[in-house]
Amino acid sequence: MERLIADRKKAIEEMRKLLENAKNENRALNDQEKEVYSKFEKHAEELKQAIEAEKRLLEMEKELRDFKLPIVSDAKPGKKEFRDLLEALVKEKRAITISGTGATQVISEIVRELVKNNTLLSRYRTFYGPNASTVIPILSPLPATAGPLAEGGSLTADTQAALAAKTLQPKAYASLLPVSAETLLMSGANIEAALPEAFADVFRDAMMAGSITGSGTSGAMLGMFASSALSNSVSCGASGAPKLADLLNLALKIKDLTETGMIVLNGTFLAGMLAESGSSLDAIKNEIMIRGSVLGIPIYPTGHAPTTITAGSIVAVGMDPRNYALGIAQEVTIRPIETTGDTYTYFKAMMFFNGTTIVPKNGYKLVTV
Repeated sequence: MERLIADRKKAIEEMRKLLENAKNENRALNDQEKEVYSKFEKHAEELKQAIEAEKRLLEMEKELRDFKLPIVSDAKPGKKEFRDLLEALVKEKRAITISGTGATQVISEIVRELVKNNTLLSRYRTFYGPNASTVIPILSPLPATAGPLAEGGSLTADTQAALAAKTLQPKAYASLLPVSAETLLMSGANIEAALPEAFADVFRDAMMAGSITGSGTSGAMLGMFASSALSNSVSCGASGAPKLADLLNLALKIKDLTETGMIVLNGTFLAGMLAESGSSLDAIKNEIMIRGSVLGIPIYPTGHAPTTITAGSIVAVGMDPRNYALGIAQEVTIRPIETTGDTYTYFKAMMFFNGTTIVPKNGYKLVTV
């Protein structure tokens, strides 16, 4: 760079010298001087371009030197919070309650693990409250249906589908999680990464069972099979277990409500339906076996659903899973318990949650006769 600048300076000085000589002699440049002047001028311009190119190159090289690759972390949200949690539990031997910002990360990671690979839970609407004593407002995903209104006419409010029509008070759910001494003491064990999945396993079945068959009384979740969970009903065509024709009728009713519905029933009933004879049923059975749906409505068979078939029993429900709300408090309480006679430390984990259908009329229940 310095050599280029020096060479250009020298060329410009030679150009100045030619002009000054002609000026002192009170004349213009002659042809020979003009040719020499043009050569110096051309050389100075070429050097100018070379200097500018060198400057751009130096700037790019500086950018490369100053550039730092971003550090990509494989840490999951909440990992630090779980590490802090483990530190308090194992080393300090004390019970802890996490709330506020830390709990937001911890709860979010547990819920992520809870709903992972679970078709039903992952489609529920989840609402969070700041702590276990907070009543959580639940908003409906399906407000009132619009209708024609004459000029000057009055409009009747749809109170069932009103936003914030319901609230949930989280209830305590507790379970003991045993962790061996070897696991706690192994420095290479990434325990904080395993905690979300462990806690999720503990509470997943409670959420599933509660959201399906919960009674809604004595602090229990209101399950979708509870008599008050859904207000619309369709009756089976005959007494006993539901038939394929009943399932088809239920699917037709759901399609009138939503294109994103789902039918939930016990797998025992589904197996019985698939065993029904008659060529007219083959198309329906093929759809169930190949696509897991009937008339495009997904079927979710689960052992949590009831199998009672006495008259008036609910044997299947259908609705958009977003019509079910989980209210979860952003608070976790964990207490370490050591017992005599084994090497396990038992973590008594408590989460606070509740669940309910949001709008009872936004679904159907299939009832035996």
